[in-house]
Amino acid sequence: MLVESYFPVLLFILIGILVGVVPMPLGRALGPHKPDAATAVAASICSPSSWAVMAFPSMLAIGLAYEWQRGALTWE
Repeated sequence: MLVESYFPVLLFILIGILVGVVPMPLGRALGPHKPDAATAVAASICSPSSWAVMAFPSMLAIGLAYEWQRGALTWE
């Protein structure tokens, strides 16, 4: 009975894992086999989105530390 109530959650997790994992080997199998490494590295370094991906979690961490220091996260 307990497992039956969690079946939709487990199904959702399984589908999420499949959506995240299946495209990787599929892309490797169907994609080009000799990519130019220098172009890929240069594009990732110069791309503004790569910097945003690195900066966003650090901004969240700084905001969390600030709110924690001010006592906004304490429960009364």
